[in-house]
Amino acid sequence: MADRVGVRAPSLYNHFESKEALYGAVLERSVGPVLGLLASAAQGDAAGRPDRDRLVTEVMALLARRPHLPRLLLQETLAGGQRLTPMVERFIGPAFERAEALIEADPAARRWTPEQVPLLVLAMYHVVVGYFTVADLYRGARGEDLLAEPALARQTRFLRRLVATLFPDPTDR
Repeated sequence: MADRVGVRAPSLYNHFESKEALYGAVLERSVGPVLGLLASAAQGDAAGRPDRDRLVTEVMALLARRPHLPRLLLQETLAGGQRLTPMVERFIGPAFERAEALIEADPAARRWTPEQVPLLVLAMYHVVVGYFTVADLYRGARGEDLLAEPALARQTRFLRRLVATLFPDPTDR
């Protein structure tokens, strides 16, 4: 990896204590843009509602450019999450909190009880992360590349529809 950017691997350790610290920095840098999207979505539109379609589209586009991120997060979670512990405290926990706040602030979410909101966040997390983490398995089993543009576009449309179903616009009644 260091060779690709013209840096010798040993010189990386001038900036990081260990391979673990370097790996942690890579994870943090990868998660940052997702948190930025959640923060901007929390600002909402003129009426204060989050633009759910835009958020879904932007998250899928971001992860399509970084399909390794969901895999790394899942791998770390399954390994016990020690490398994620600092990120959980500083980034991932607050990301879940932001997502919950987005849902709670959305008038369309009134059908969900407060104890269900975290479950909705977890369910959406698993739907999105799961899509990227099973891409290789699915390609082998079904012969379709889930990371190809047509499949990503189809999944993005599906997620927008799923979110619209979970949070119907109260003005559409």
